[in-house]
Amino acid sequence: MKAKEPTLVVTFSNTPDAIAMEKFCQANQLPGRLSPIPSVLQAGCGLAWRAPADQEAHFAQVMAEGQVRYAAMQIVEL
Repeated sequence: MKAKEPTLVVTFSNTPDAIAMEKFCQANQLPGRLSPIPSVLQAGCGLAWRAPADQEAHFAQVMAEGQVRYAAMQIVEL
C-alpha cells in the first residue's frame, strides 16, 4: 500500500478553466498534472490539478499573476 503524502489540489468550476490551467502550467513549466478530482473533494467539473504540496505559495502567486481561474486550492493527503 502506497503511503499517503500531502498534495496540492486545485479544483475548478468548469472544464475550460481546468484545461486553461493545464496549458498555463505547461507554458510556465510548473509541476503537476490534470487528473480526476480526489473523492475527498467536490468541484463543479470533476477535474483537478495536482502538484507537490511544497509548491502552494508559488502556485498561488503565479496563478494570481496569470489570472488563472480556479474554485479552490488546498493541501490533501493522497
